[in-house]
Amino acid sequence: MFNGLSVALERAKKALGVAAGIAGGFRAGLRGKKAPVYLDVGSRGGLPARWRPVASAGLIVPVYVEPDLTEAAQLAARFPKARLIRSALGSMDNAMATLRLTREPGRSSLLEPNPDVIAGFADTQPWDVLDRQPLTVRRLDCIWGDNPAPEFLKVDVQGYELEVLKGMGALLDEVICLEAEVSLCHFYEQQATLEEVREFLFAKGFDLVRIAALGLYRGQAMVEFNTFWVRRNFHDDPRTGLWKKVNDIGSPRRVNVWGY
Repeated sequence: MFNGLSVALERAKKALGVAAGIAGGFRAGLRGKKAPVYLDVGSRGGLPARWRPVASAGLIVPVYVEPDLTEAAQLAARFPKARLIRSALGSMDNAMATLRLTREPGRSSLLEPNPDVIAGFADTQPWDVLDRQPLTVRRLDCIWGDNPAPEFLKVDVQGYELEVLKGMGALLDEVICLEAEVSLCHFYEQQATLEEVREFLFAKGFDLVRIAALGLYRGQAMVEFNTFWVRRNFHDDPRTGLWKKVNDIGSPRRVNVWGY
């Protein structure tokens, strides 16, 4: 009962944060102006739930990136008016690659799962590769065109995040807030770790403002995280205020520690 109550309270807290973000966006005059482009790289299932009411309020313009042909078709059917990029993104343009489609679809990646590492933390079955889909990797800055640059960015591509960021080129300079999934371990071969992503983004002018653990593997270890970043000198920007509210990023004086 206690766990159920905790979950309900956490959901209510997030809902209040989203509502506050929308209200704050209205007060800051974001509605009616050019809404920030929210680039969702790895769009399986659509926007994160916390961003859907924000999109409905017209405070962001979602752009979806999804290389899985089946999932991309479902996104196109659900969001026929939205821009959808049906390509895998990386740092090398027109490079041939293989999308590994795994038993748990959310574990699919351009990288090969590393069962020896995975076995130390979890059941390896969700990472079993059931199909391999050949595709061409594109750099985002080669296919973006003259569309408005993204100001919000989410990257969740199962270990390939750093390659996506490198392939954005000058477009990354226009991003003011971003979210990226990272790991302390090489769950996939050639996966960039948290420290490598941090080093790259720090050099690009971003401050790390929140790390959210994606649970305790085997109830013992935190190894995967969502990380949240804000470009330096944009911490007080109204767009950043909206992004922080929606992502439940509070005062820099508050630190939440999760573990056991």
